[in-house]
Amino acid sequence: MHNHKMIQLDILTPVELMRNRKRSCKTHTNKSLELFCKEHNQAICADCASTSHQKCANVSSIANVAEEKKRMLKSAEKTIREGIEKCEESSQRLKSEGAEIAEVKKQTVEEIDGAFHAVSDALNQRKKKLMKDISTHFSKDIPQFNDLAKRMEKIKGAMKANTEFIAELVNNASDLDLIENADRIRHQTDIMLQQNAEVAETPKPKMLVKMDDLSVKNFVELVSLLGAEVGSTQVKGILVKKMTTKMSGDKAIPDIRDIVVMDSGALLAVDNKNSCVKGIIFKGDQFSVQRLALKSQPWGGAKLQDNMIAVTGLKVFYIISLTEELTLHNTVHTRKDYWGICALSPINLACSCKYPPCVDIVDITGRRLRTIEQDQFGNQLFEMPGYLGNLGGRIVVSDRSKKALICVDQLGEVVFTYTGEDDKALQFPRGLCIDRYNRIFLADHDKGCVYLISPEGNYLCTVISALKPRTICLGSNTLYVSMEGKGITFFNIIEIKTT
Repeated sequence: MHNHKMIQLDILTPVELMRNRKRSCKTHTNKSLELFCKEHNQAICADCASTSHQKCANVSSIANVAEEKKRMLKSAEKTIREGIEKCEESSQRLKSEGAEIAEVKKQTVEEIDGAFHAVSDALNQRKKKLMKDISTHFSKDIPQFNDLAKRMEKIKGAMKANTEFIAELVNNASDLDLIENADRIRHQTDIMLQQNAEVAETPKPKMLVKMDDLSVKNFVELVSLLGAEVGSTQVKGILVKKMTTKMSGDKAIPDIRDIVVMDSGALLAVDNKNSCVKGIIFKGDQFSVQRLALKSQPWGGAKLQDNMIAVTGLKVFYIISLTEELTLHNTVHTRKDYWGICALSPINLACSCKYPPCVDIVDITGRRLRTIEQDQFGNQLFEMPGYLGNLGGRIVVSDRSKKALICVDQLGEVVFTYTGEDDKALQFPRGLCIDRYNRIFLADHDKGCVYLISPEGNYLCTVISALKPRTICLGSNTLYVSMEGKGITFFNIIEIKTT
């Protein structure tokens, strides 16, 4: 066959086809394509190069261009092979990490399962012991009281029979029969009355166990610490004791509006309804309570120095010390009726005022230095400001009407406003205190909680629940909580940081 090349079918491949394919110029018949114009990215013949591509500067032989492309493809092939190696490495790494994650998941599930099995086993063992103790205790008492009840029925029957016999003697017997039986029946009556008194006075057995609701909730709170989110901080308050603040001389149920803890560990409780400040001094497990009567009903308290506090009253604040006893050092008169108070320095105070709603900065003589009531746009900052705290020189204010915790600097610039979200939304914010990390403990009376808020104004955790807190104060590791008419409750603070 003319102008044809014969190739065996069994070796015919795409590469072989391309290698043996002859291409000719479409413009100049039977002219071989031996050149390549890079400007037009086109294979051309010699006639094309001298005519239509005469002005093209970048024309090379197809062999040279093919050599360049080979080098480019070899480089691409090398890059691809390196990419394949990297893919293989990444694939192996991902498989390894996937297996590691699966193993970590398995271990975590086993740890969680083991932890809750341990808690469950401990609870079951505790329950068995309590049930056994109760069963042993009452197995002795119940039969005893059943026997006593039967004995009481017999005594009652005998006394009833005696009553009927006495009636018969008095109404129908002869005088001689009456005389002969009277002393005997009287003697029997005395014996039966004595037996009745002995049975009736049998002491009731003491209960061995009391499942206090708050203790149960404390335990549930501790269980919630299991499996806390990595990197989170959980702070919980565990009830340790309750203390009454009622003392002789009180004319009303104590209404503790504020608590101040001194460096010595003593507590100063501001009792509004009894118009006094009470000092609670601890000595080991014992404590003593002192009273300092004031001329007006006090509201808030703030520590000025180690043993000195300021207490707000009706258009006054009192400067009081506690050493061996409570002493009133000075009564400072003010133009406004202040509620909450906190110390910004040993000589400057921040005080909240209900009418008009504002926060004043005053000095220790009562001189007003600044009033904070509006933001930079002229909007009212507060509606009913109450308790205050010093957050690193800034002032945090609980506003029960706005249902918010508002933080401002001493020039009145708003730093943040915290209202909470969803089930943590504030309902009736009241007392607050600040720890050494500038975190804010905030009491919400209506929600029955004490929340922990970050220095930036973000929710961290719920410290205490299931109570109606009014005011709170923080000691070294104890949170003191006042509930209306219920004295002061002590909570140990437990903090767990997960890493």
